[in-house]
Order: sequence, then C-alpha cells, then structure tokens
Amino acid sequence: ADRVAVMYAGKIIEIGLVDEIFYQCQHPYTQGLLAAMPNPDIHTNSLYAIPGTPPNLLHPPTGDAFAARNKHALKIDFIEEPPMF
Repeated sequence: ADRVAVMYAGKIIEIGLVDEIFYQCQHPYTQGLLAAMPNPDIHTNSLYAIPGTPPNLLHPPTGDAFAARNKHALKIDFIEEPPMF
C-alpha cells in the first residue's frame, strides 16, 4: 500500500503516505498505536498500552472521541471534533 488510513471510533482520524503515518504521525491515537508495536530489538517484559477504554459507540461522545484517552486534550476537544490530520 502507498497510503494508510487510521480509524478510531468508526471514523478516519489520520490519512497519508505510509512514511508520513509511520514516521511523522500527528494524531495522538496513531502515536499510541505505533508506541504499542512490539520491537524485537528491545527486550522488555511489558508493552505500551494506550490508557483508558474506547468509547461506547451506541452513545458516541461529543467532540473528539479520543479526547478522554488523550493526556494532551484541551477543553475544546470535548466539545468539537478536530480536523482530520
């Protein structure tokens, strides 16, 4: 594939060329996904996990669906959806 789309809570949140997504991602969820990927060169007994739980899509949250799990979220993120990265 030449392009990659990252989805969260049923919506595309970031889209770009493979190198853009893997090496210059912008969305905190994409950054968390990549941080959680095992690295065979690093010997550890634990893996990174994105804190929190995904939202209940039967009752979707207002604003950015990832805001509750994002330690850098601003008040506006709980009110409005951000633009797609």
